Amino acid sequence: MGVTGFWGKAGRSTAAARRPAGPSGGYLKGFAAAALTTGVCTLAFALLFTLKDVGETGQLAAALLALGLGAAVGGYGAARAVGKEGLLRGGLTGGALFLTVTALGAIITGAHPTALTLLKGALCLALGMAGGVWGVNRGARRKMKIKK
Repeated sequence: MGVTGFWGKAGRSTAAARRPAGPSGGYLKGFAAAALTTGVCTLAFALLFTLKDVGETGQLAAALLALGLGAAVGGYGAARAVGKEGLLRGGLTGGALFLTVTALGAIITGAHPTALTLLKGALCLALGMAGGVWGVNRGARRKMKIKK
């Protein structure tokens, strides 16, 4: 075995390199995980807010935390399903979550986009990409055997 060894040319395991992307490429799995995580976090924060008054700043922080955590988990799930292209898959999943939440918010409340909307978009993209990279690179540390 040469420098690449058992893990293949790209440094991934051969199982991840051969894993088929499928028609959705892991995006549906990642988006479902993102939506579920965001929803569960939002419900948990809503329960917390009924028990204790946190003010408007605390509510905004909780909303950003729920959205960011959902984007990261969604990016992780989308990239982990395929095992490659973590930045792209995570970014697209985070972007889809942002667009869905923004569209639903606009439909339900009739609110218009603000500067905070741009912050939420950047947060979703950045954390979705970070989750995607984490999903691709997750695994035990491996020792490479170098042929002398």
